[in-house]
Amino acid sequence: MSELSLSKVYNPNAGWYKGDFHAHTDCSDGRYSAVEVIQLSLAQGLDFFAITDHNTINSFDQFGDDPAMLVIPGIEVTLDMGHCNIFGMEGNPASAWQHWMEGICGDQIWVPLSDGRTTTSLLREIAACGLFTSINHPFLNPWEWRDADTELNNVQFIEVWNDHLWPDNRQATPMALDFWTRTLNAGMRLTAIGGSDFHFLPGDQPEWPGEYMGMPSTWVYAEELSGKAVLDGLRQHRAFISIGPKLIFEAKCADEIVGIGGSLPLAESEIEIFARVEALEGEGCLRLIQNGTNFENFPVRGEEAQFKTRVHLDGRENQWFRLEACNRKGDLLAFTNPIFIGPEPQLVSGKFGDYC
Repeated sequence: MSELSLSKVYNPNAGWYKGDFHAHTDCSDGRYSAVEVIQLSLAQGLDFFAITDHNTINSFDQFGDDPAMLVIPGIEVTLDMGHCNIFGMEGNPASAWQHWMEGICGDQIWVPLSDGRTTTSLLREIAACGLFTSINHPFLNPWEWRDADTELNNVQFIEVWNDHLWPDNRQATPMALDFWTRTLNAGMRLTAIGGSDFHFLPGDQPEWPGEYMGMPSTWVYAEELSGKAVLDGLRQHRAFISIGPKLIFEAKCADEIVGIGGSLPLAESEIEIFARVEALEGEGCLRLIQNGTNFENFPVRGEEAQFKTRVHLDGRENQWFRLEACNRKGDLLAFTNPIFIGPEPQLVSGKFGDYC
C-alpha cells in the first residue's frame, strides 16, 4: 500500500495555504477517482485537501508514490450516531479502532456502534493514537450528530461550514456557528473548519446539487506546506473559512501583535484591531464579533477594504474576537477562528448536548 506522507514538504515557506478538509472518491460514495480529485482540486486553486472516504482508507494507494499536490490522509467515521473525520493517519495504522472499523463497518454507512463502544469511548481511542477528530456537519439532517452525551474533550475540530450548495445547510451552518460560539464562551477552544463534502460535480446527478472542491475552503497558516504543518496550524486555530474572500485579522496590545488563533494577555488596557478583506465581490460588510455578539460593522465597497478599531479590556475575564465577511444581503462569505484575550483555560469538558 502506498503511504500518503504527512512529512513530505510541498512548499518550504510559511504562509496561508488553501485547502478542503472533506472529500470522497469512488472508493466510497464519490464519483471520481483519487487522481481525478487531485485534478479538480488543482483546477480550483487548492494547495491541499484531505481525503475522507466513508469508513475506508482504500483510496490511499490510488494516489501513487508522488501525488501532484498535498493529500492529507483521513477517514470519515460514518456511524448511525453521526459522522466525524479523523486526520493524522499515515499509511495503514494498526490501531484497535481502525481494525474495529475495517472488521465491523467495511465501507458501509449508518453503522451502529458495537462491542460496548460509545461515541465518547471511540473518540478517546482515536485521540490516544495521537490523531485529530472533527465532528462533521453536526446539524445537517439526516446526517447530524445524534449523541448528546458525547464528551467533547477528545474533539479538536468542528466542521462549522459544510457544502454551501446543499440547500439544508442554509439552516445547518448557522446552527453549527451558534453551537461553536457557545463552546467558545464556555472556555473550549475547538478549531472551526470547513469542507466541501465533495462527491459529485453539479450536473453529475440530477437529484443532487453537487459540490465543488474547496467550496468552502479552509485557509490555514502553516510553517510549511506539509500535512504535519497544516494540522499543527489547525491545532493552533490559525485558520479561516471562506467561499471567496480572503481575510486578514490581527490584534495589537502594547508592542505585541497576534493574528488569527493567537492570544493576548488578560489586562486592563486597550487593544487595536486591524482587519482586511480581499477578493470580495460587490458590496458587503465586515463584522467584528466579540464573545459571540456583533461588536461593530464596517461597510465594504469594492474588492478590498480594511479598518482599524480600538477595544478597551477590563482585565477581569477572558474574551475572544472573530471576523466575519458577508455580502450586501447579509449572507456569510467568510469567517475566522478567534483571537483570544487571556490565558488558555484549564481543560474544559462538556457534552455535545450541553451546547445545542
